[in-house]
Amino acid sequence: MIKDKKFLVIGAARSGIAAVEYLIIHNAQRVILCDDKPIEKCIPDEVKLNEFINNKKIELYFSKSMDIAKVQDVDMVILSPSVPPSNKFVQYAKQLSIPVMTEFEFAYLFAKCDVIAITGTNGKTTTTTLMGEICRDAGLDTRVVGNIGYPFISNADELGKDGVFVAEISSYQLELCSIFKPKVAIITNITPDHLDRHGSFEEYVRVKYKITMNQDSLDTLIVNADEPYSKAAVKYAKCRCLEISCEGKVDNGAYYNKEDDGLYIADNGREIFLLKKDEMKVPGLHNVANALCAAAAAYAYNIDPKIIANTIKNFGGVEHRIEYVATKYGVDYINDSKGTNTDATTIALKAMSKPTVLILGGYDKGSEFDDLIQYIKQHVVHIVVLGQTKQKIIEMLDKYNYYSYFSADTFKDAVMMCKKLARPGDCVLLSPSCASWDMFSSFEERGELFKKLVKEEV
Repeated sequence: MIKDKKFLVIGAARSGIAAVEYLIIHNAQRVILCDDKPIEKCIPDEVKLNEFINNKKIELYFSKSMDIAKVQDVDMVILSPSVPPSNKFVQYAKQLSIPVMTEFEFAYLFAKCDVIAITGTNGKTTTTTLMGEICRDAGLDTRVVGNIGYPFISNADELGKDGVFVAEISSYQLELCSIFKPKVAIITNITPDHLDRHGSFEEYVRVKYKITMNQDSLDTLIVNADEPYSKAAVKYAKCRCLEISCEGKVDNGAYYNKEDDGLYIADNGREIFLLKKDEMKVPGLHNVANALCAAAAAYAYNIDPKIIANTIKNFGGVEHRIEYVATKYGVDYINDSKGTNTDATTIALKAMSKPTVLILGGYDKGSEFDDLIQYIKQHVVHIVVLGQTKQKIIEMLDKYNYYSYFSADTFKDAVMMCKKLARPGDCVLLSPSCASWDMFSSFEERGELFKKLVKEEV
């Protein structure tokens, strides 16, 4: 499939770089790598850059320098998640009937073991991380891959048939999928996001449902019964479907019982107690939902409920998601850089128990901010806005007569402004409701800078 073939890899972020490395190791005849950005921004590692430049099997084209005719010379096109199907090279490849695959689905071709896949607008990283820990604690040879930051292709042929891949998969990765078939799939929730890419909420939902399109009677889909668009996925599924709920009991899946504060697995009406909510280290009802998703999936994968419960009890959460950073001069600093849409920021604000100074703004994904205002008025004493969406957010705040906002030109300015605005007993929350791509290469980079500034400058 790879040996002596020619490939075009579009997008030189982590998954694109990993795809090139995999292809070269597996004896591809030639690999073309292209990206619109300058090469030094795509491959900042000098050692890696020199390896690519000096490898005669690799052709590099950056800053829009590649002639479209190059597409005619390849046997397959592989896309990084950031590359949309509308890309001119992708469209030309399709005209020529040249196969086009995402890095994620290309990697799936080489996987020898089951895949447990998690998608959703919010909660998928936490659920994926927890699911991976449950599998490891159960003694399974496990790799956590996908949108969580570890390219699937880097690990694609590492595991034997008894291992398991736990994969976070985004709408970008699902968009072009045609053969992907997870053993267990989870849809945490679906709310408006990435409308700039998909064009409409309806199309975004359709893409999310592709996670279950190839599943059959031997597979399992987990949906959130409290979330209408997650729950509706069962209409399109041809597999066993389980539900989770924080609002009431379910017959098959997992649920939270408000009366006794317990998390339970439900097996044809039979209740299996897992743990009490206050035994969890991570706060908030949203984390209960994440834990229930992972618990239902693990039980469907025949993992002992005792192992599931123990792992949930010891789970400390994920970096960049409502992550405590430090307390400085009586002010708590919380890193929620992964809060890249308004629903994620709403969840973060609900988890705050102190008056909050909020950093809001970033790359515009086409989302509206109006639904966020009620939670801002309840929890937020000041807002610092920045980034591409700055004016859009300011117009929303003015519309609803919220005037305690301040404008920052740089990310450092925003953090230092928060330092001046916050009083002892307050918290400063980075939860931008936006992607990071106007100022950073990733939400991780944004979150790391926030933590660095808090620790060194505040």
